[in-house]
Amino acid sequence: MAEDCGIPGSLLKVERQTLYEVDGVPMMRRFFEYNEKIRNFEAKPDDVLIIYVARNAKDVLVSYYFFHKLNLRMPETGSWEEFFESYLSGKVAWGSWFDHVTTWWDIRQRQQVLYIFYEDIVQDPQRVIERVSPFLGRTFGRTVIDEIMKHTAFSNMKDNPMTNFSNLPWFNLKVSPFMRKGKVGDWKNHFTVAQNERFEKEYQRRMAKTSLRFTDDL
Repeated sequence: MAEDCGIPGSLLKVERQTLYEVDGVPMMRRFFEYNEKIRNFEAKPDDVLIIYVARNAKDVLVSYYFFHKLNLRMPETGSWEEFFESYLSGKVAWGSWFDHVTTWWDIRQRQQVLYIFYEDIVQDPQRVIERVSPFLGRTFGRTVIDEIMKHTAFSNMKDNPMTNFSNLPWFNLKVSPFMRKGKVGDWKNHFTVAQNERFEKEYQRRMAKTSLRFTDDL
């Protein structure tokens, strides 16, 4: 029966997880169980370089919905309409998109954080590479940059088992590939007019006090 529904037999023993709250943020079980160790981890600031990649909220919603659908270790999504509401209210794994992107934006100058945008990677990958390399203390020549651009091109990553996660037994790729489209603006194929209006209203409210700006169409 499950095979007929598109679920391979190897996936039948994988159980969808429930979420646990950690300081008001919904977390997966493993993060909940190891929360104390994570909190007590100490690293010297000079030893840690963080590259934070942010993506516009609407495309993240769509991507996250399909990620939940294909990843049988993630909580159930419910319908698109239900997941839309859960995402907008921050009641999804790892919490609110708004809190996540603005918190990292606010600390980017106090810590060694390079804040880059997914949309910039799509539009001008070479420019992003040229920002990343000095941050890592490296200098890349033209040949190396070309190789990086080749191997990180979405079409190549989609065909690469090391990046498309086709070898993970709990990913049901019959539902959706892990590397779906990689485009900016795919949200327009999923949001209704009413959902977009509702989203925009909440977005403007939550982002009113930050200088952080995103592009949701190219």
